Amino acid sequence: MVQKTKSRVIGINGFFLCQPDTGIGQVSVSFLKDLARTNLPNDWRFIIYLKKKVPEKLQQQLSGQNISFQVVSGNYRRDDLFRKFLWERYWLPQQAKRDGCTDFFSLYQSASVFSTRSLRHLMLVHDVVPKRFPVYLNNWRKKSYQYFVDRAIKRADKILTVSKFSQEEISRVYHIPPQKITVNYIACNPIFYQPLSPDKIFEKLKKYGLSPGDDFIFYVGGFDIRKNIANLIKTYSSLASSLADPPQLVLAGRFYPHLVPLVTDLKKEIKNNSEHYHLNPKLYRLVGFIPEGDLPAFYQAATVFAYPSLYEGFGLPVLEAMASRCPVVTSNTSATPEIISQEAGYLVENPENVNEIKKMLKKSLTDNPKNRERKISLAYRESQKFSWSRFTKTFLQLLREESQDKVNKQFTITGK
Repeated sequence: MVQKTKSRVIGINGFFLCQPDTGIGQVSVSFLKDLARTNLPNDWRFIIYLKKKVPEKLQQQLSGQNISFQVVSGNYRRDDLFRKFLWERYWLPQQAKRDGCTDFFSLYQSASVFSTRSLRHLMLVHDVVPKRFPVYLNNWRKKSYQYFVDRAIKRADKILTVSKFSQEEISRVYHIPPQKITVNYIACNPIFYQPLSPDKIFEKLKKYGLSPGDDFIFYVGGFDIRKNIANLIKTYSSLASSLADPPQLVLAGRFYPHLVPLVTDLKKEIKNNSEHYHLNPKLYRLVGFIPEGDLPAFYQAATVFAYPSLYEGFGLPVLEAMASRCPVVTSNTSATPEIISQEAGYLVENPENVNEIKKMLKKSLTDNPKNRERKISLAYRESQKFSWSRFTKTFLQLLREESQDKVNKQFTITGK
């Protein structure tokens, strides 16, 4: 006699859907949109757990026949790291247990631990930045939270990560066997592959005080120390001082003064370098945060995208620039070489060396048009290796493998 298996209930941590403009937020939205478009097994049900309601339009984009939403608010109203810990560690597992979840997928490294042995926990670990750069854990709250995240990573049944580099880092730092860690490359939003008309680009840039006729070197991302922005500003300043008509340097992203000294003091760096190299301060443009919908215009209008980061678990902005057909200057370190090859970009061997960054930045600006176009085309083709459909397919395959394991254990066969 063969016993029937129960329907599978897969919980998904959608915490960052409330912060869709963050890196993890973008990953969460893009993955769940693809999941909603996927033909899912009829007996599988997905529950996306939220800390609060998301806009109705976004919820509709993520909804599907097998997908529902559940707000888990807890009873602690302050929106801080301690509340996030409570949400991940206690309220979320309790709700997942009440809902009968058989599997759970954390879309980022969180503090969640599930005591129910019948529930399998998959966790997407993007990087090990706090372990490689302990300076980020600059108060007891962050250190305490990281302690519980570390324990949760070790206790997860399966780890997914976004690059081979991160796989090696996770295995080394947490002493987790590599076979327990599956590399599953993420992708960028499809909007970056869509060419914009000159009028549309002008419309987008005008909001930020720029015009399509402006030559500019573009950077978008965080301003924390591992992003190497101080060296980028210094490199640009040195190079610009040697050019008769230098391009502008456009820096985009949110700056959080309360995080100093963990982030680069942009205004201070710009002031010191513009004075040292006798440059017009107006060459440096701080445009603030750019919503994802406006970003393609910047990539498509930029002369080059500069991203000399010291450490990346993946490096999503590099992929966005490649998809947008923008030449890329970036580091040949950490995970970046997995995204873009030396043939497709201008890669810096040692991003801590200003002269090496300057050499590649200058080459990207003065390269002959034929070689420049060849790199752009090759980078565009390389970018197409990454897709959300592949990511989702790998995720679902991991669930199916576990499902088959359970079936083999639960089926009782008597006779023939």
